[in-house]
Amino acid sequence: MTSGTPMKEQQIQRLYSFEGIRNIIALYGLGADRLNDPDLLGPLFTKNAVWRCEGFGEFKGRKAIREGLRSIAETRILWSFHAMATPGSIFAKKPDRHREVGTMGIVKSD
Repeated sequence: MTSGTPMKEQQIQRLYSFEGIRNIIALYGLGADRLNDPDLLGPLFTKNAVWRCEGFGEFKGRKAIREGLRSIAETRILWSFHAMATPGSIFAKKPDRHREVGTMGIVKSD
């Protein structure tokens, strides 16, 4: 079997990357729905990650994100249900081409 063209190989690699990102998003939803389980959520973030959500705050770094999300679950979240229905539409390539940024919406009742 011969290898594909460089363009096809790049396209396949991009699909693998998107699938990996979708899996991370699904794990995030699972961890969040388990009251921000720090053991599930912590490994999903890099050491220099930033988690930001209007109304909840901003946490910088894996340890701060892990503890911040745990605290939010203990003090402000009664329950949650994350349905990751459109993950393919949330990726935005940054100019440095080494980062992807994910954006998710939230539905809440007051």
